[in-house]
Amino acid sequence: MANKNRKVSTTENLQHQESNKDKDTTMPSSMEEIRDPFFWKAVFAEFFATALFVMNVTTVATLSAGFQTEKIIVISLAIGMSVSILAQIFGPVCGAHLNPAVTVALFAKGAITFARTCFYFIIQLIGAIVGSAITYGLIPEEQHGALGALQPSPGVTQAQAFFVEMLLTVLLCLTVFSSTSTDHGRKDFGFSNAFAIGMSVTVSHLLGVPMTGSGINPARALGPSVITATFHESHWLYWIGPLVGGVFSGLFYRFVLSVEPPSQETKDIKLKTVSAA
Repeated sequence: MANKNRKVSTTENLQHQESNKDKDTTMPSSMEEIRDPFFWKAVFAEFFATALFVMNVTTVATLSAGFQTEKIIVISLAIGMSVSILAQIFGPVCGAHLNPAVTVALFAKGAITFARTCFYFIIQLIGAIVGSAITYGLIPEEQHGALGALQPSPGVTQAQAFFVEMLLTVLLCLTVFSSTSTDHGRKDFGFSNAFAIGMSVTVSHLLGVPMTGSGINPARALGPSVITATFHESHWLYWIGPLVGGVFSGLFYRFVLSVEPPSQETKDIKLKTVSAA
């Protein structure tokens, strides 16, 4: 009888530890975040990071315009490295989403509050416009063009462009999750998170630039379009595709990839408890 009580006590202790773990990782409410001064520091950092990112993207897209292989490689590497650098700099403060699709994906995953999602979404769009304006001011007038405004390549249908944007966004978001999450039991192989995310952006551009320009970011699509007043009829694709990809990524990761199998210790305890009962 004493042995039975001891086994039940062990099970209760494990449940208590799991309960405390859940409490320690409980996400603050939206109102609690808004009242936190650090939240506003993060919002400003996200604005600044997005402005720098879109400035880099529009600059390299404008100066390296064209679909020659070497230019695609230059564009892809430059944008991917920009993401890695900015993630390394701003990540500890704001997460360095740089992208409304990533922000929406994190909300769908349950990783950030509704308030942070809304503020980041808006500030990223503003940052993208500011970054594009900086590029417009820095580049000689004869090279302005459309400042890297996006549209599908000739022969690419809207359906194809939509799925390219969606699937490449899924690749990016799942890389972000797998590199930064600790709730799914993956081992840390010592691979730089910022570098991994930057590489996923590079690969996305190598694959997507010849077809859609590889937007995978509504803010990046909006910025140059606003500054140059260049809104192509397919502009909506660069919003809906990435946002759908972001929501899918968040839900897929939340309900499929983040399911951590129970440890052998937990299995043994449950088995002993059933036997004792």
